[in-house]
Amino acid sequence: MRIQPKNRERLVDAAIGRIPCDLVIRNAQVVNVFTGEVYDADVGICEGFIAHVQCDPDKTNRPEAPLEGVKEYDAKGAFLTPGFVDAHIHIESTMMTPRYFAKAVIPHGTTTVITDPHEIGNVFGVKGVRYMHECSEDLPMRQLILAPSCVPSLPGKENGGASFGVEEISELFKLPRVAGLAEVMDYYGVMNNAPRMVSLVGHCLDEEKFAQGHAFCIYGRELSAYACGGPMSDHECISAQDARDRVRVGINVDARESSISQDIDDIIRGVKDFRYTDLVTFATDDTESDDILKRGHENYIANKAIRAGFDPIDAIKVATINAAREAGIKGIGAVAPGYTADLALFDSLTNLEPKAVFYGGELVAEDGKLLAVIEDKDYEIEGINSVSIPVPAPEKLMIAAPADRTSARCNIIVFDPNKGFMTDFGTADIPVKDGFLDISGDPSLKYAAVINRYGTGTIGQAIVKDYGIREGAVASTVAHDCHNIVVIYDKPENAVTAIARLKENAGGYVSVRDGEILAEMKLPVAGLMSNTPIETIAAQSQRLKASLETLGMTGVAFPLFNMAILPLPVVPVARLTDLGMINAITQEFLPIIAE
Repeated sequence: MRIQPKNRERLVDAAIGRIPCDLVIRNAQVVNVFTGEVYDADVGICEGFIAHVQCDPDKTNRPEAPLEGVKEYDAKGAFLTPGFVDAHIHIESTMMTPRYFAKAVIPHGTTTVITDPHEIGNVFGVKGVRYMHECSEDLPMRQLILAPSCVPSLPGKENGGASFGVEEISELFKLPRVAGLAEVMDYYGVMNNAPRMVSLVGHCLDEEKFAQGHAFCIYGRELSAYACGGPMSDHECISAQDARDRVRVGINVDARESSISQDIDDIIRGVKDFRYTDLVTFATDDTESDDILKRGHENYIANKAIRAGFDPIDAIKVATINAAREAGIKGIGAVAPGYTADLALFDSLTNLEPKAVFYGGELVAEDGKLLAVIEDKDYEIEGINSVSIPVPAPEKLMIAAPADRTSARCNIIVFDPNKGFMTDFGTADIPVKDGFLDISGDPSLKYAAVINRYGTGTIGQAIVKDYGIREGAVASTVAHDCHNIVVIYDKPENAVTAIARLKENAGGYVSVRDGEILAEMKLPVAGLMSNTPIETIAAQSQRLKASLETLGMTGVAFPLFNMAILPLPVVPVARLTDLGMINAITQEFLPIIAE
């Protein structure tokens, strides 16, 4: 994909000096991501593209007519860099619609994101992806979309709202801002030549588009098999060794710092001594709105990389041209002639807080404030309540056991606060009362259920240990990636109360104690997003997290995502879908009663 000017002849005229530029940014220190230099320059912009960078870094004193511009902006010696490019993000995970997301991140210097809308794709299918494309039109930032590859994430192991094959991917490839195939999460399918993955990735490569990867904890022959299968990147590196292994085989490392995975320190430690870091990018992946509000966006990752010992110029290169090149996007990511005038100004290269942001040569943010006007628009899909199933009766949320026993040895799912979203299997002897498993005597145990919200009637159930809450219930329609209803609870009655409120709110999160609603986050757009400003949804998120603390959850950094990831059957180890407990490594279901 190439981002190019509508009138190349006029851009040439401005570059040579036959016509004045639309804008000249004067007195800047340009950061050159091709050479690693920083030098004084004036930058001329015409019709949203850079026409000329007037500079003399080698002190040649060659004569050149001064740049002329209809308008001028005085950088006052600040550092001028390309606008930041987020290599991998799910906008739905910010819980904001694309337009409100743009309002939130542009002041932080993000001018392009490469987004995977597989969350809404799992809910509304192709129509959901088309909505994300339409809703991101005419914004003062660039939202490039990838066609979701794993809808559902693991066929046959979960039921969702849609299923994508080559036909759906081909349809989405025709949209003008679709740049490739989104994260190929079924990495075991790739390594084992599963027909679905062979056909989807093969179609992407035949179309000469970018194939984004996702491969957790593989190395050696498995990593080689995955690379041979076609995916070109990976944001699932969680260690220095992961990063080194992938760069060595030519796989791009999307160094991630999200609301659930903080990987930057380890990845930078792994790659900073390499002679070349061209295959490293930054990715925000699943980042909550309140985290963006309090710390920033892509600039936060770049700053953290610098604190971890990365050279600031390298960090800027990683955050800009590297991400563009990884996805095959030509024409963005550099302060150079013919590139888009998506730019950011910084007073310091060690504290990347933008003093000004330009998109297409227009000043869109200054001193942390959005200047561009983003019009509110209405979209049909935003009015659809996707939580249309009946609220289950309490007895549906109880777990039956042999009535002739006083206890039963059970397979359970164990959370580890030190491992974030990763879970494992364990066993426990659970009392049996009136023919049902009874966890009331152990506050570390809770019931869990994943309830299909697309009409199949399927409910997967489990007992979980050490999720964090000591009482009550928490429920959500954010349940990666099928986004069925997930609820963790002490008593079925509390779960029913929570599910009923989710249906009333058209989705979101709810916490309950003794039948009373403690807090809620309303996400009526596909049960995933809110059509409200970041301040509104962030405040709801903070109140919800505070309510979980009153239910006993303390010391858990990202409690919402820990529950939301529980139903994702492609992340190790112990998962729960609407079809039951599943081992993500073996892809086999486990019964609740172990004997």
